[in-house]
Amino acid sequence: MRHRLPTNRQGKIHTILLGPVTIELTVNKDDEGRVLELFGKCTDGYQGEVDGMCIPASLALQYGCPVSVMAEKLRWRDYPPHGGPGQPKSISDGIAIVLEEYVKEIE
Repeated sequence: MRHRLPTNRQGKIHTILLGPVTIELTVNKDDEGRVLELFGKCTDGYQGEVDGMCIPASLALQYGCPVSVMAEKLRWRDYPPHGGPGQPKSISDGIAIVLEEYVKEIE
């Protein structure tokens, strides 16, 4: 069963740098602190790819997929745009790194 988001929710914006590309990823939680929505804004023509990851990821989280599983499946993917040294390897890798912060909160 899908856990719908409340009208008012807690959110935090994270900045992901991938070389010249910047992603502003908003992670929204419900009143109980569960991550249920990802929303991203992106520069340099990658908005479609960001939406293509955030929308299905949000739906999976709303249907009960654990944040840890989502982070694990998105992590270490390596494709353009690539980050520089110390940056994520791809958009999905950057999203996974942010989600891993929430996994640590839960544990």
